[in-house]
Order: sequence, then structure tokens, then C-alpha cells
Amino acid sequence: MTITISLINHDKVIPNEWNPNKQTDRAFEAEIESLNDHGFVMPVTVRVHPDKSGHYQIIDGYHRWLAIDEMLKGKHNPSDKLTEILESKKIPCVILDVSEQDAKKLTIILNETRGRAELGELGILLESLTEDFGDDLIRGLPYNEGQLNDLLSLGQFDWDSLVTNEEETTNDESDLPYRVVAELTPSVEVKWKEAQLKYADELPSDSKQAAGKLISLILDNQNTDS
Repeated sequence: MTITISLINHDKVIPNEWNPNKQTDRAFEAEIESLNDHGFVMPVTVRVHPDKSGHYQIIDGYHRWLAIDEMLKGKHNPSDKLTEILESKKIPCVILDVSEQDAKKLTIILNETRGRAELGELGILLESLTEDFGDDLIRGLPYNEGQLNDLLSLGQFDWDSLVTNEEETTNDESDLPYRVVAELTPSVEVKWKEAQLKYADELPSDSKQAAGKLISLILDNQNTDS
């Protein structure tokens, strides 16, 4: 595969028609905040457009391209870090020499293989940044205020209160991979224990990582069911 890095005129870059990646309004707002705060740090991935001579088709990076597009149309106020890009109307691109089939597959791969944060570890990381960023912590992050507060609560939780059955068990809990010290309503407690058993083989041995993984799996299951 031939790979080229180049600055390309914004109007010569065209979105593809198959991208399944959709952003919430808050996530797109965070995209713009990140560009304004840090500049265009990640190039757009493109290929030579098969039907339009002199144009390029986006494989990955549509929302970064769209943010610049809207800034050029005056819909958002850009920071000084974007001055060069907006004046030249050129964006950094990685150009791949790939077929349409490979381009479609790469769109999926680049969207889906970036990984997902374990919520427990993410909360701890965010909590460690609150003193430095204060109220500005939310800028550039794809969370609304409620979601961010929930994640910060995870970071403030006493994860050392999570113990494995190897460390401490009772007769009625010996078949559970983890015990959580928390106040739960009876119905929530039943669901939590059911989830522990259901996902036992997928949980890491570290208690903090296991808690984050379990919460992620429960949320994923809820989203699938809905």
C-alpha cells in the first residue's frame, strides 16, 4: 500500500457516503473545542476520488473535516491555532492508494479499533486532571456535564473496597468473582450479582479494572437491549 502525507485544498476533499460513525451534538462541539485548543493534530485519511478528477474521498476523519468546513463558512469562531489552515484552506491528509472495498473496510477498522476506556480507570484519570483544569476540564471532552460528573464520581470511589473472593468470601458469595462494598437496593443488587456471574470470564484480576470493565459491559448490554 502506498501512503503519502500532503496538504490538500479543503474543497478538494469529499466525504464518503458509507461512514457509519455518527456524533452527538456535544461530541461535535467537543471536536471543535479540541481543534481550537490543540490545533489540527490528526490528519484526515483519504484516497484519490474514483469519480472526480483532482479530488479526494475521506476514509477517516470526516468530523475533523466538517469542523473546518463549518469554520470556513463562519458557523464557528476559530482560534489562532487554526489560522494557517483557514487562511490556506488546506488540511493535512494521509493519502492511501486503496480500492473502494479496502477503503470501506478501513473506515470500519479505524472507527472500531481505537479501543474503549475502562470506566473505572477513565474516572481516575479524569479526577487526576480536575485540579489542573478546573471548570475547563469538560472542554474538548465528548461528555455533557452530567456524564462528566458521573465519571468523576467513579474516580473518587474507594476502589480498594473491591476485593476478590480469593481475599475475602462468605458462603453465599463464594461463587461470585468479585464482591462490591456498596449500598444497593435489593433489585439492583440482584442485577449486579447476575452481571458478575455472566461476565466472570471477561473480568481482569485487578479489582479497579474489573469494576470498570463490568460497568462497561452492563452499559453495553443495556444499549443493545434498548
